Amino acid sequence: MIRIAHMTPAGAVDPLTVTDSAGLSLIQQTGEFLVDDHSEHLTLRPALALSWKSNDKGDVWTFKLRPNVKFHDGQPMIAKDVVVTFARLADPGAGSAALSVLKGVLSKDSAKAVDDHTVEFHLDAPNGNFPYYVSSNT
Repeated sequence: MIRIAHMTPAGAVDPLTVTDSAGLSLIQQTGEFLVDDHSEHLTLRPALALSWKSNDKGDVWTFKLRPNVKFHDGQPMIAKDVVVTFARLADPGAGSAALSVLKGVLSKDSAKAVDDHTVEFHLDAPNGNFPYYVSSNT
């Protein structure tokens, strides 16, 4: 058993609704973002996504996912899992705390699985900062 000192979350630690720093800290310890924000160097680093690029207009972003990522139960993480996650995060009817960032940027069904390791995000409008929206910066 490992014991650590940690702040107590204000409520249930649901990635959809958590807003307090203690809950967010627990989520960061047990999961990963598509991109890591290395704010000390003002750069983004690969995490669950190995690479990302936009189309010329900046309204479609394509993320290539890291292969061989597994959930706690051993099941592989694939692009469809990312699509379902962002559909939930961008759903105005789900009570998502992420809407404070995603509203007007990404609509509920705007993420598409291209193949098992590629996700396309079709944004509501061009946005050159979108990788920051799916990073550990948010």
